[in-house]
Amino acid sequence: MSLKDYLTKKPVLETERLILRELRPEDTDDLREWLSDPGLYLYWGKRPGRHDLNPELLFTAANRKPTKSFHWGIASKKDNKVIGEFWVYLIENDRMAKVSYRLSPACQGNGLMAEALKSVVDFCF
Repeated sequence: MSLKDYLTKKPVLETERLILRELRPEDTDDLREWLSDPGLYLYWGKRPGRHDLNPELLFTAANRKPTKSFHWGIASKKDNKVIGEFWVYLIENDRMAKVSYRLSPACQGNGLMAEALKSVVDFCF
């Protein structure tokens, strides 16, 4: 498949403990639990923005247009709770891109992000 095949329908990636999937309006409460934690922004490069403080804004029509970027919610397989986010963006020549990711502080230190990163790298290459 080519990148064009993913403009409107993004893939779901699964690992042993995680599901990387599109975020849904019903994920708002999960996001609100950890997106406002100041510790997440220590190395993020900016302070919490409007969408971080009000995650329901992620689901407005303006934020749902087709894009060749990927934005996954990272959900725990055990309860489908969204515990993180992963982006692949600024894709150049369908070969290079930037990635960003963040994980709820309560879930850090367990190898979950390494697991998510491996699944994204496997998908991309």
